[in-house]
Amino acid sequence: MARVYVSLDIETTGLDPEQDAILEIGAIRFKGSQVYESYHTLLDPGRPIPYKIQQLTGITPADLKGAPKIGAVLSEVRRFVGDNPIIGHNIGFDLSFLVRQGLFEQNVGIDTFELASILLPHAGRYGLSALLKYLDVKLPPDGQAHRALDDAEAARRLFEALLDQARRLDSRIIEEVAQIASKTDWPLAYIFRDLGRERRYTPPAGTLGQQLAAKGLMDDSAVDGGFALMRSDPDSRAFDPPLKPVTNPTPLDIRALSGLLEDDGLFERSFPKFDASPEQWTCWPAWPARSTSRTT
Repeated sequence: MARVYVSLDIETTGLDPEQDAILEIGAIRFKGSQVYESYHTLLDPGRPIPYKIQQLTGITPADLKGAPKIGAVLSEVRRFVGDNPIIGHNIGFDLSFLVRQGLFEQNVGIDTFELASILLPHAGRYGLSALLKYLDVKLPPDGQAHRALDDAEAARRLFEALLDQARRLDSRIIEEVAQIASKTDWPLAYIFRDLGRERRYTPPAGTLGQQLAAKGLMDDSAVDGGFALMRSDPDSRAFDPPLKPVTNPTPLDIRALSGLLEDDGLFERSFPKFDASPEQWTCWPAWPARSTSRTT
């Protein structure tokens, strides 16, 4: 999906955002399988680290000598994440600490635990490690559980694997969930809305004519034997044969056509100066159903 996300994890001195402090922040900015940048910092919590936390994370007081206080890194953390959706396993926990510091109050939080519970109802266990094992997701060999950057990477890979699972759903299920979710402030509405758009509008590689043919908006014969502007051969100057009516007209898919004009639709990806706006596609429903024609 054509959207930038930030996978994020923190380690803390305890479970209570009112009483405990952040020890470590790790974040990864990515789009699809492409990782853009990572961020990591240890933090001085201003209090002793409980022994059980030292055992769990491997972070000791010696590791934090010279580490900054949380206030010193707030601006750079905010700048790194921006207004992008934030991915994490039980992300509500991480955000509860960060929101208390004035960060990410408006960002959408995508919980891989919640997403997995919907897509994998028979997984049995929904801890991060259990889900990675269930989906056979491989992690870097030098990764360490309960360290912020490593857990952020694990959540990113889990998220990618969960999206692969979601893409296997029937289109009607995706559309129904997206439609219902659009009327709520449910964070996962982001996911199902994007999946629906991806399923409807993301074309295969090729010329514009080939992409339209793959969507069923143009007969295959028109790509190679018809519209010269859409041929694979840019030097072709052959005249197009005359159009002839088809025996069984196929109504145009108005919904798919309107999708061509939406944000991140085919027109916007094909024409750099094209600017999608609601006025360009609100007229579609008023169009009468028309039929496609092919050349012979």
